[in-house]
Amino acid sequence: MAPSTSPLVSIMQSSPSGAAGDSPAHSMHARLDPAAIASHPYRKQTVPGSPMPPSSSLLPDEYEGASADVTFASAADDDREDDDDQDDGGDDHGANGQRRDREGAGRKGAAPPPEVEHTLTKLTSHKNVTGCLILSRPETLVIRAEGPAFEPGGPGALERSDRLVKVVRMVRRVVDVMTKEVADTDETDDLGFVRIRTKKYEMLISPSEKYLLVVLQDPTIAP
Repeated sequence: MAPSTSPLVSIMQSSPSGAAGDSPAHSMHARLDPAAIASHPYRKQTVPGSPMPPSSSLLPDEYEGASADVTFASAADDDREDDDDQDDGGDDHGANGQRRDREGAGRKGAAPPPEVEHTLTKLTSHKNVTGCLILSRPETLVIRAEGPAFEPGGPGALERSDRLVKVVRMVRRVVDVMTKEVADTDETDDLGFVRIRTKKYEMLISPSEKYLLVVLQDPTIAP
């Protein structure tokens, strides 16, 4: 995980070395600091293949100068539904916790702003991106779920639905814990970006005041 409100890598407005200038991913790349690459190598490939490296912009070209917080804040106000059933005390690992997880994954929040829709389209166009989520914060209601990992129909739909529930639960717990730990370490600081790498995938989480943007990708596939 890499919680930070300031860039941990050098972000540049040009595509990574060797990328075609007319590539659709041109504006989504960032140039990693060589020291960062050396200290965090990924054995399965020699160069970062992520369309969204740590701390890079999640926004389309015209919003690259703004943070995710600024962009998300431009959205119309959510319908603030009462979510007392999710906020009540209880064990998240018990039956009540499982019910809340499924409710959160199944309920819909307010639609995201147009620029976020554009960002989702650009992200899911990459071959290595398997899924994108927009969740409400703090309820983690699913506003949008895109990509083959969360396809609602066809063979395997039940398994993908179950995976969606588990991913949403994981995101909620990770963000809750990291937000608390960052604040406990420095009360003037806040969570800015989380990157989780497992043996099978990468999960990139960008929190804003009202939303969580989540990207799942396979780092072994070129974008």
